[in-house]
Amino acid sequence: MKILKKPEILRKNQLGRHLFLYIVAVLFLMLLIFTTFSNLKYFLVSTKKMEEKAAEHKRVVDAVEAFKETEKIKAQDKREQMIYLWGNQTIGCQITEAQLENMKMSYVIKEELINCKDAFILFVCQASFSESELITLDKWNKKGMIIFFTQIPEEEQLRKKSLLKLLGIESYKGIEGERGVRLSEALLFGEIAESKEKIRVKKIELENQTEVYAQTLEKDIPLFWRYKQSVDSGSIYVADKSLFEKKTGYAVISFLLEDVYESYMYPIVNAYCFMVVGMPYEEYTGTASEEYLESVYGKNALGVENDIFFPEIRRCEDRYGLKATWYTSQKKEIKTTTNPLIQYYIKNIEKNYDEIGEWNLKTGKKKVPSEFDNVLKEWSPEFRWLENEQVQIPYMNISTADYRTVLVENLSGIKGLGFTSSVINIDEFLDEESSADWIDFSNNLESVLGTEKQEIFWLDRVSAREAVYRIRAFEVMEPRLSYTSEGIDIQIDFFADAAYFYLRTKKEIIEALNAEVTEISDNLYLIKITKERAKIEFQG
Repeated sequence: MKILKKPEILRKNQLGRHLFLYIVAVLFLMLLIFTTFSNLKYFLVSTKKMEEKAAEHKRVVDAVEAFKETEKIKAQDKREQMIYLWGNQTIGCQITEAQLENMKMSYVIKEELINCKDAFILFVCQASFSESELITLDKWNKKGMIIFFTQIPEEEQLRKKSLLKLLGIESYKGIEGERGVRLSEALLFGEIAESKEKIRVKKIELENQTEVYAQTLEKDIPLFWRYKQSVDSGSIYVADKSLFEKKTGYAVISFLLEDVYESYMYPIVNAYCFMVVGMPYEEYTGTASEEYLESVYGKNALGVENDIFFPEIRRCEDRYGLKATWYTSQKKEIKTTTNPLIQYYIKNIEKNYDEIGEWNLKTGKKKVPSEFDNVLKEWSPEFRWLENEQVQIPYMNISTADYRTVLVENLSGIKGLGFTSSVINIDEFLDEESSADWIDFSNNLESVLGTEKQEIFWLDRVSAREAVYRIRAFEVMEPRLSYTSEGIDIQIDFFADAAYFYLRTKKEIIEALNAEVTEISDNLYLIKITKERAKIEFQG
């Protein structure tokens, strides 16, 4: 055995140490290169996405400016109107007008029935009728006019036999409290939908030659139906006002036009938003005491935010493919926070391309950064996309609602507008006076998000900021559709990047020029138009 001398041992030890250090240095250098490359790749991809999105948004801005310059001229160039609204006494009139505008359908409003004789479709927005008016409506209907009653007439009116006959009502038996509404598969997307809210309805029985599209859940009392007096007469549609107090009114009007025409195509926004109001916060400024929060959640306000709210919301984003928009009243504070947990979540928000909006506590306004003024606004029957050039992003408070009721509302909005939003109002779960329960709400929310991920697969999941641009592009575009037996020719004025439509047709689509077609259900399609001129061709 060779015995090494001490200097040789030292040299070998030094060589081993140097070799180890070289290996560590090489590994560190490789890690640094890999990290730099990954960050560079992420930066380049992010930059490219931002540039593409900025270009899309610029096209929307340009289209809006072009529309403003020609709006006054366009307003004077109206073609012959075939849709009439008679009166304005019913709540259904508001949504009827709004949805006709959303569908880019021209219409005129007349106060006197005699001035509606040229109508192809007549929306009745009156609450009471004289005998002579009922005779006139009956005569026009027998000649083929389609008549839509935007509410079931009140009790005193239902004593008139001529009105009952016109509406296809066999008998009226008073008013009852009912729980729940069932919408037929024809009304939405090929599936029956049911809600659980309490309503008061008129108990009526219909003639045999009626087709019911909505009814109460327990006793099958009709809420929306179609009736034909004879083969040659036009259809009579009647809808209860309870449907027009909610977003179901959009679905009702959309269905009517789909039902009237053999093939029918109308524009939508195509946006599915997920919003959080009241987060992130660096410091809790609400009224709930620390003792209350400890008793409910076992944590203080920051602990609830970091350990309960953030993880659940981010999990929903990842699981259901969502892009959250966070409306916070502490935007400046969270951008400069030293709290490592807040910093971690802000980094995750930015990495997921989420949007951080602002909530002004003094004015109550909630908005996102955009070239267009915008506000998050609770939905009401008077809702319009634009109010004094400000984009309105609608939402409904769902903190205590049954998930089935929420689904019916969302599906109705999606059918009429191609838009829906799910909003979490954090303050409701920190307020000592609120009845909202986080666990119950989370279960309900996941039921809604999970169902809609599976069933509403065609809507784009976008941030509120992206929705603002889509809404603005939707508002200014003016589609001109020409229907023939061979297909639909499409010309869109003030086109910006893309336009979306629903198409209902029983005909087979064989080709789409400058358009992408997604089948939603039997005879219903999402059409994405990619250029100003497009064409959908049918099988001959």
